[in-house]
Amino acid sequence: MTDTDIKVPKPIDDRDRGRMAGIAPVKAEYLIPADTTILVRSAPDDDAAEAAKDCRSGGDEKRQKTKGGWKARTKGQKPLLTGERSVRMCSGWEKTGKCPFGDQCKYAHSWDAYFAVKPVDIHYVRGTLSDEVTERVVGGEDPIGTKIDLATTCPVFAELGYCTFGWRCRFLGGHVKRAEGEEDNLTRVGGWELLGFPDMEGSREGRNAEVNWAKIDVLSSLQKSKYEYEFSPKYLAVVEPNKTFGRKPKKQPKKKRGPVNEEDAMNGEAEVTVQAPTEEEAMNEEEAANGEANGEQKGFVPGQAEAMDVPLRPEEKRRLNWDNGLYLAPLTTVGNLPFRRVCTDYGATITISEMALAEQIVQGKNEEWALVRRHESEKMFGVQLAGGWPNRMVPAAEVLARELGPSGIDFVDINMGCPIDLLFKQGAGSALMDNARRLGKICVGMNRALGEIPLTVKFRTGVANNHPIAHKLIPRFANEWGASAMTLHGRSRQQRYTKLADWAYIRKCVDVLRESTADAGLPPIPIFGNGDCYSAQSYWEEKEASGVDGVMVARGALIKPWLFTEIAERREWDISATERLEGIRKFAEYGLSHWGADTQGVNTTRRFLCEALSFQSRYIPIGLLERLPPMLNERPPAYRGRNELETLLGSSFVGDWVKISEMFLGPAGDDFNFQPKHKSNAYGSEEAQVIRTQGRWPRPGELTLNPDREADVRQFGSLGLINLHGKTVEMLGYGHIEGGAARLLHAFGCQILAANTASKKSGCHGYIIPGKGDVEGDIPTAWYSTQDPSSFKTFLSRSDILVGSLPSTPATRGMLTREHLAQLPPRALFINVRPGDLVFSDAILAALDAENGLFGAGLDVTDPEPLPAGHALFTHPRAVITPHSSADVEGYYDAGGELRVENIENMRRGGTPYNVVDPVKGY
Repeated sequence: MTDTDIKVPKPIDDRDRGRMAGIAPVKAEYLIPADTTILVRSAPDDDAAEAAKDCRSGGDEKRQKTKGGWKARTKGQKPLLTGERSVRMCSGWEKTGKCPFGDQCKYAHSWDAYFAVKPVDIHYVRGTLSDEVTERVVGGEDPIGTKIDLATTCPVFAELGYCTFGWRCRFLGGHVKRAEGEEDNLTRVGGWELLGFPDMEGSREGRNAEVNWAKIDVLSSLQKSKYEYEFSPKYLAVVEPNKTFGRKPKKQPKKKRGPVNEEDAMNGEAEVTVQAPTEEEAMNEEEAANGEANGEQKGFVPGQAEAMDVPLRPEEKRRLNWDNGLYLAPLTTVGNLPFRRVCTDYGATITISEMALAEQIVQGKNEEWALVRRHESEKMFGVQLAGGWPNRMVPAAEVLARELGPSGIDFVDINMGCPIDLLFKQGAGSALMDNARRLGKICVGMNRALGEIPLTVKFRTGVANNHPIAHKLIPRFANEWGASAMTLHGRSRQQRYTKLADWAYIRKCVDVLRESTADAGLPPIPIFGNGDCYSAQSYWEEKEASGVDGVMVARGALIKPWLFTEIAERREWDISATERLEGIRKFAEYGLSHWGADTQGVNTTRRFLCEALSFQSRYIPIGLLERLPPMLNERPPAYRGRNELETLLGSSFVGDWVKISEMFLGPAGDDFNFQPKHKSNAYGSEEAQVIRTQGRWPRPGELTLNPDREADVRQFGSLGLINLHGKTVEMLGYGHIEGGAARLLHAFGCQILAANTASKKSGCHGYIIPGKGDVEGDIPTAWYSTQDPSSFKTFLSRSDILVGSLPSTPATRGMLTREHLAQLPPRALFINVRPGDLVFSDAILAALDAENGLFGAGLDVTDPEPLPAGHALFTHPRAVITPHSSADVEGYYDAGGELRVENIENMRRGGTPYNVVDPVKGY
């Protein structure tokens, strides 16, 4: 038989890859060929991000601390500070030039030591990239002059006319000049003078055009539980007489420690013990014990009229004019103030804070109060609160209304959509939808505590799939509980992102709201829909079909913040890579203004910028697509952009995100590490960069292991995770096991080729579970001969993944040699499931170590078996050895028992049992 007699399979057309379900239809000329692309790191989707136990960090930080991550630290030992952090400046002296502790202060009162270790300025010229202008202008030979760059631009100074970070700014050269005279003071050090130096003792209010700064005395009174509430205690005494107002977390054993140094406290160095709030679970248990969870009178608030006179009239609340508003969703971690500013620049008219925990608001936690800050460019701004109990949500609403007022907050939103376990188990987030009694108390109390500030609600269709309850709650939100606006996410908590949002149900809920408000004689209440908005076309189609007042934009804005421009202009914008980079530049500058232009602020800005890029890298330029509009649930195939910058912006490799950040924030320090908290669906990685540029797999030792892959390596070895779509998988032998594997691999989009002694189609006959395997051998698209050297050579040369699965006979022993493995393409993987002596271990090692040899080997069996201790395959970076055992798999013994029963019945009927060994063949 010759090569011309062999049926050569037709390769999968690259254009077909884009038409497969879930894959975006990218034009063929931009696709990277299927045989040169691999996905090597896990890509958790949006469900994984939402399901994280901790809404801030996914729960990893807490788990690491409690499972020994900090065991190496000596008790009481503080982390080693290096670089400029090793010189701790006295904050009082830095701001005022005076220190109340005088000579007793242990912090630095001179800039000399600081500038000795301060890094050189970041070179950034506004309107250009850092690598476009490479020439620094050094200030001089003096200690300060050597560190500054007179050609740099400080984004904070450029925006405000002064920089609040003074001498610690990493763009210091942008706001200093040579000073006249030699006397040093706050604004003059070492012959240099700060420009536009502000009054550091002045109020923070209005600084960098941000408002809603919490007053220090207010935070202090909240932290000490001494804040004077006017409304909340009276209301809670009526609706929850058995629950204590202002309940504190359970006391922990007191820690022996010396007195707190007042100076440390001023400099933020005092040790603070943060106690985790545990009272929510206790209140859940208390409510269950009292039978309050779901009584017959759900939503009824006892004593409401007696204690609070009459319900609030709609005219007592400010009307929310949301007509044609472009609403950016509350987005935990990524919906920060700089990102909201970028979206506002693109046309967003309604913005809202990241989800703030009501419990931590009333406890005066600085990090939670930072979430409610607002930029003056945000036209309509709200604060979203999450909590499960009236004695947290009502006081939180009251303190926000009293301290920030209608000028700082346009509305307050109740989070009833968050699905994460941490909140749900405490009765907050989407769990509130299942407890209308408690929800009613929260809504009525918050509504009154807010005064003229409107109360809004954001909720899902329900908690469980196929059991929507939103339409039952909507009339109560409008008529009983005083919601001024609503947002409905067209998914249940259980559903997450597994299916598209249910806009037909949203339409039904809109009708329910319109009818209930009309029957009650109330003015129209705005209702927004939420789910899968990713283009101007989808926005206007869903808005008009469902009757909503608008569509809240969430994930779509994370991937393409310019979506608001598209919606406003009713067009799909083929935005250029340069225009996209301009949006990234704005984020970097806004981040420095918000988080700071010192080293800490630069690192924080870089981290959140990389977080934003983890989503923006999903965007596929619409000029590359075969059809419009783009779909949010479609993943990008491996593609190259129309220019180098567009390709870079589409990279899912963390190192490329850092590279983009360096265009505006300078080189990342050696200690900078980044792991996305909301890991995005992505393709490619460091290996993909080698493939794209050199057309081959990376060689051993060529890659640096980044933190994003460490978990994969621990679980799967250094090979990581491989994308099977488009791969050619070859079966050396084709029986029951191979037929079952072929069925599954075909479902992943693989081409299946097979080789046997006869070079012809062979089915899987004998005992087989109905619906499993490949009875007729129809899945392989071509069959090759193991006996014909020419045919076998062709077979091996076409393999992406070669699977050895033959019976152990004298004919198969050592059948695959070094020469055969050398005929595999350089990118190939070899997987051996049986027998161990199909190929000897030294041949596998030689193929792995050869130039352009095997990329990796997965060995379920070996020769010899077991391998001797210390064998090189155990430690080879691209070999994975698995235990050859399936006996522990669920259902194994049941299947074996069923086969025995079948054989006994066959023999009773005079038939032949299944799976009889052929003595001639030896199997």
